[in-house]
Amino acid sequence: MKNRTLVSIFFILIILNFTAKAQVGINATNTPPAASAMLDVSSTSKGFLPPRMSTAQRNTLTATAATGLIVYDTDENELYINTGTWKKIIGIDAPLVLNSSTGRGIDVSINSEEPAGYFYNPSGNAINANSGQYTAVLGTSSGVSATGYFQNLGGGTGLNVSARNGKAIIASNNSAANPTLFLANSNANGNALVIYGQIKIPSEQTNKPIFVHITSASNSFSNYNLLNYPNAQSTDFLIVTPTIGNQTYSANPHPISTNYANGNWNIFNSDGSPMTVNTAFNVLVIKQ
Repeated sequence: MKNRTLVSIFFILIILNFTAKAQVGINATNTPPAASAMLDVSSTSKGFLPPRMSTAQRNTLTATAATGLIVYDTDENELYINTGTWKKIIGIDAPLVLNSSTGRGIDVSINSEEPAGYFYNPSGNAINANSGQYTAVLGTSSGVSATGYFQNLGGGTGLNVSARNGKAIIASNNSAANPTLFLANSNANGNALVIYGQIKIPSEQTNKPIFVHITSASNSFSNYNLLNYPNAQSTDFLIVTPTIGNQTYSANPHPISTNYANGNWNIFNSDGSPMTVNTAFNVLVIKQ
């Protein structure tokens, strides 16, 4: 009897020792757990239910909560993880709130033709970004696809940008072949661009599409004047109007026209009158 007791105790100890070190698989098919998992739970008809508690009960755990502890807050209907403080485990249907006072709130990078980030909201804003004094959204791309792509399929606004005191949109480009801003409306009767307010071209800007051209002895020939501006093309669309004249420049009283010849656009007096030196013209160049 004593020997039987010792043998039983021996086998119990072996089982306990094996159980303490072994992986655990919980399922209805006796499938062994995955090799990399200490706990493997699988089911096709049931889910995993974490501990559920109120916000007050969750906060009670804060001082003793282990890093990585997960609970479900029944007041907020949110899943939380403890990393020293409680943080929501964000799902695709939950709002994403990111705050950072020292660096980026979110930093996403990818080396694929697919977008680095995809935001979708069927009834509200897909992205709402605010910045006190720095850039709210910064996108860079080294590929052939768009850096930013905004689409609204419900008849609303695809991109809505506003600024309280500063610039709402700053666009820059270092390409001679591709435009900095491309606007298109697939509906032939729709508008590609609608502007409320004035259009200002900074005086310090070079290669301006709108500028004042002054005639001089070096660029005037008989009844025409050489209109020299960078990258002039025969397909350019020009709108030229004479100024009314002031103390600095004279007004041209003659009817004018424009033509393109020998790589340059020219302004000429249609009635054949000589072009007066020190006459000012307003010029708008639209590339086609």
